[in-house]
Amino acid sequence: MKKAAATTKPTQAQATTKATRKPRTTTPRKSKETESTLIQIQPLQDIRLVKSETPWGQAQSAEDIAPGITKYTTASHGGYFLNKETNAKVPPELRWSTFKMQGLKGWYEQDCDWAIVVYTFQQHFEPQLYEHALESLALHHENALDILNSKTNNSKSH
Repeated sequence: MKKAAATTKPTQAQATTKATRKPRTTTPRKSKETESTLIQIQPLQDIRLVKSETPWGQAQSAEDIAPGITKYTTASHGGYFLNKETNAKVPPELRWSTFKMQGLKGWYEQDCDWAIVVYTFQQHFEPQLYEHALESLALHHENALDILNSKTNNSKSH
C-alpha cells in the first residue's frame, strides 16, 4: 500500500515571495562585433485584414503602399491593385502585357506583373526592388519593354 504524499501549505512569507518574484531576465553581453553592427528596421506599413475579392480569390490582407496602390494577399496568391486614376499612369503596353490582361482592370499579380507597378511608381519602393523590377520586366515583359524603349528613343531623337 502506497503512502499518500504529505502536502504542506507554504507560509505567508513563502507565498508572498513566490507571487512577487520577478521572472529572470538576461542582458546580452556587448562585444566589439555587436557594438559595430547597426541594424536599421523600417517602420511597418499599415496592414489590415480585409474581405475583398481579388482575381486570385478572397483577400486576407491589404497593405496601402501609396495613394491608389494597394498590395493584396490571398490564401494562395496575391498582387497589387491600382485604382483607376493610378492605373492610367501605367504605360498601355505594360497594362496589355499582364497575365490575362488583368492590368487593364488595375490588377498586377505577384509573380511577374508586380514589376510593372514598381517600375511605374519607383518613388514608392526601395531602389533595390526597382533594380529587381527591371530584371523581371526584361524576362517576363520583354516585348512591352522593347516597345517602351523604342518610343522613348524615338521621342529623344525628334
